[in-house]
Order: sequence, then structure tokens, then C-alpha cells
Amino acid sequence: MTTSTGTDSPPAAAETGLRANVLGLFDSIVMAVAGSAPAYTIAGSTAVLIGAVAFAGPAALLWCGIPMLGIAWAFAYLNRLEANAGATYAWVGRVLHPALGFMAGWALVVSATIFMVAGSLPAGSVTIDLFSPSSANNTGLVTAVGAVWFLVMVGLVIMGVRVTARAQWIMSGIEIAILVLFAILAIIHSASHSVTAFSWSWFGFSHFNGMAGFAAGGLVAAFYYWGWDVASNLNEEMKDSKRTAGIGGIVGVLIVFALYEIFTVATNLAMPAKTIQNNAGDVLAVLGQEVWHGPGGKLLVIAVMLSTIATLETTLIQVTRTLYAMSRERTLPGFLGSILRGRQTPWLATIAVAVVSLGLFIGSNYIGCHRHPDLRLLRAGGSHRGGRVPEGAVRVGQELPDDRPVAAGRGGVHVLDPGRVRLVEPRRRGGELGRARRTGDRLHPAGHLLGDGQSVLPPAADARLGRSRDRDGSRGRRLTGNPDDRVPRRLIFLVP
Repeated sequence: MTTSTGTDSPPAAAETGLRANVLGLFDSIVMAVAGSAPAYTIAGSTAVLIGAVAFAGPAALLWCGIPMLGIAWAFAYLNRLEANAGATYAWVGRVLHPALGFMAGWALVVSATIFMVAGSLPAGSVTIDLFSPSSANNTGLVTAVGAVWFLVMVGLVIMGVRVTARAQWIMSGIEIAILVLFAILAIIHSASHSVTAFSWSWFGFSHFNGMAGFAAGGLVAAFYYWGWDVASNLNEEMKDSKRTAGIGGIVGVLIVFALYEIFTVATNLAMPAKTIQNNAGDVLAVLGQEVWHGPGGKLLVIAVMLSTIATLETTLIQVTRTLYAMSRERTLPGFLGSILRGRQTPWLATIAVAVVSLGLFIGSNYIGCHRHPDLRLLRAGGSHRGGRVPEGAVRVGQELPDDRPVAAGRGGVHVLDPGRVRLVEPRRRGGELGRARRTGDRLHPAGHLLGDGQSVLPPAADARLGRSRDRDGSRGRRLTGNPDDRVPRRLIFLVP
């Protein structure tokens, strides 16, 4: 097992190697920012961060951002020592031990592959949600769209680094433009419509509630910055390869740090805690509606969609360049280092990663597509799992009044897949009075049917929206009773 011994110049980029002197400093910065996926990260992690440390979110990002900037600075110096597409793999192997370098390379390959599997799903669901919200919980459609986006990114990566960079300019350029616009609008909105007064203490230690809170915030904040180091994996393909990638990484960390801080502070100012909790998967879209009612939410959904797709591309680049470097140094089979002539990109490594990731993505979705196999409609006095429905409570199989059927599932809650479902008036559709058997069945006047036939609720006044952790509904909010109300994503229905 060996690693590169390094020279003062990167490995030769002949027709059998990566294409040298293609990317400039701007490309390096764009790749670093895209690798961190700012819109995707803000949308998916803000509620988690605020849930962990409340108003200390800006502080967690600051105190995690400082060492992250130091790491980016260290990467810049390591890049000057040796410009190598393997980056972490090559540097750890040279400075510490070849075995540790091999482990570092494999750790990156495995974690990035898992991320591509996880990232393809929101790429599909966000795209569908943008055009047809009612179809966002269709597992087959989400899987197909996510797979298409992933294959498009695979194609761009195989076509060569110049094409890859131009595509990244477009996607990340639109994403950052939308985020900067809404950052400005959020600052203006907060000046006169804030629900919480701004405090500089949000950047200090007073809101962490001890070391446990500080550690929790740091763990979440570390995820925010993950991905900027893809610029280092492109160093062999950059002009002035020993300097450009390092500077791009440092500037990229500074840019995403500024965006994360602005949006976290804006969320603290504009949204109460309950709103954040009830919209954990859509914080960015809800914030967009707050600062620009109407098109605001849709524009930020576009930013999230582009961010998710763009980071699939940068993750593919990082994995394939690492595999290429490991293969070149004979720590992996040589075929993974095969270069596509004319494009000078590691095409077999790209295809191998694509096949594994796509197989895991499709398999994981369909293995788990029947998320609630026990979900069924019950009547009072009926039976569940061979036993009579007991009286009095609201868990699986428990009895409800005759005029209130319940969709029984694991945990006894009315679980909905992510997506948007509409409440339906009980007499709006045809069908017999009584139990609901499918979407549109008529219910007792006291009941409401929720789209796709999965769940039936008693009157709106007797039901609460809650999160999965709020099984008693204590921190939920009541339904309004409006039959056209949209149900926020990632919420469950609790019957009191």
C-alpha cells in the first residue's frame, strides 16, 4: 500500500491523465460553495439547529466556523505541498501513514456515496413539490425524478470538468442570487416585523445551557460546512494548481458562513419557535413567505432544488477524483483510474459510483415504501391483530365513538408521508355515510377525510397537528377546519 511521494508539480495531465489548467479561481470558489449546498443545508438543518440550541444557533455556526476556516487554511498549505486529486487521502498518507491515508480515502468515498443516496430523494421530492405538490408523496415518482437528476449529473461529470464547471456556474449562480436577495429582504423585514428582538448575545455562550448544549450545537453546525473541500479534489485540473484550490476553499467557507449566519438570525427574528417546529422540513420556504408573501416560498424552493442537484454533482466529483487517485497509486484496482480520451475524466470510476449509488437509492426507497403496513380503518367494537378494540383511548386499535373511524398505525398516530395533503369536506364527495374506505368517501358530518385515503380525522376542533416527537399533541397546533388548508410536511396527526 503506497501513497504519492509527491513532487513540486502535479502528476502529468497527458491524454491519460486529468485535464490540467482548465479551472480558475472563480471555478474553485463556485465548487466550494456548491459542495456545501447552502440552500439545501439551511432548509433541512435550521430547525434541527434551533431545536438543539434555540437562540444560540448563530453562536454554534460562529464557533464551529472558526475551526472550519482553520481547516480550510490548512488545506491550502497542504495543497501547496502537493497538488493531488486524492486530497485528504494523499495528504494523510504522506504526512502520517499510508494506511491512515487509505482509511481517510475510504471514509470519504463511503460517506459521500451514502450522501448521494440520501440526496437524490430530496432532489426528486422538491422538484415534484414545485410543480405538483399533491404528487410529492408518490414514492415511485419521487424515486424516478431523483434518479433522473442523479443520472444527469453523472452525464455532466463524464463529459469533462469544463462542462461540469459551466453547469455548476448556472445552478449555483441562480441559487446564490436567490439567497442573497432573500437575505437582504429578511434584513429589511426584520427591521419592522420581528417577533423577537435582536440580541448580540446570540453569538455568545449564554444561550447554550452548558457544555451539553454547546456540543449539540457544534455537531449540527459541523454538518452545515460539509462539502467545501471538493475544491481540493479538483486541484490537478486548475490553473496555478498549488494556490487556486486552497484560496477557493477559504473563500467558499467565508461565503457559506455569511449566508448561514444571516438566515439563522433572520429565522430567529421572523419566526416563533412553534412555527419552526411545525415546519421543520420547510423552514426556508416558510421564511420566504414571511419576507415576501406569494412568490417568496416558490423562489426559495427553486433555490433548494438547484442546491440539492448541484451538490450531487460536486459529491460525484469528490468521490471519483479520490477513487482515481487511489487507483493511480495502486491502492485500488487499476480500472478505476481509466480516463475517457477526449474528455480526460475518470469515467469508469464515475460509472461504478453511479451504479452503486443508484442501486442503493432505488432499493432503499422501495424496501421502505410500505412505511406503515399496519395502517387500516377501524370502527369502535372492531378488532385489531386478533384482539377486540379496547375502550377509551387513542392508541393502535383503541375504540373511538361509532361516528369517528380512525386510521390505526404504529404508535396509534395518523401518519402521512412527506407531501401536501388537503382536508376534504365530509359532504363534498359522493358515497355512503359511515366509514371511509378510499379517497373521497363521504364521512359522518362530524368527520374530515384527508387526501389519498390514508387517514380520517374527527372534527377539526378535536385534532391537533404535531411533530413525530410530540405524541401527546401538547406542542401541536389546532387545525383551522378550513377544508382547503394544506397540511405542512413532516407532521403527524394526533387524536386527543
